[in-house]
Amino acid sequence: MAEIFWHNLNFKEAAEILKTDIENGLSEKEARNRQKKFGKNKLPEEKPLSGFKIFLEQFYNPLVYILIIAGTICLIFKRIHRCPCYFCCCFFRYHCWLYSRK
Repeated sequence: MAEIFWHNLNFKEAAEILKTDIENGLSEKEARNRQKKFGKNKLPEEKPLSGFKIFLEQFYNPLVYILIIAGTICLIFKRIHRCPCYFCCCFFRYHCWLYSRK
């Protein structure tokens, strides 16, 4: 059988190839037969990411590297009043990202 380019077919041609009635759909018997043959029309469920994994993923961003380096340099040169700003930005970014992933 030749490869079918489904995106090039109109709905009538696709229904004819799939042996489906456009008006009424599949009969109960045909639906059960196809389910036995092809399995349920269900996508596999993905495992949810843990909070720790999400926390580590935030470090894939160069902006976070810059903030951590800036905070570390401030600690080294004893510019203590600026350090919390840099580290709080990283912490805030993590929580924003964590919230957006839900």
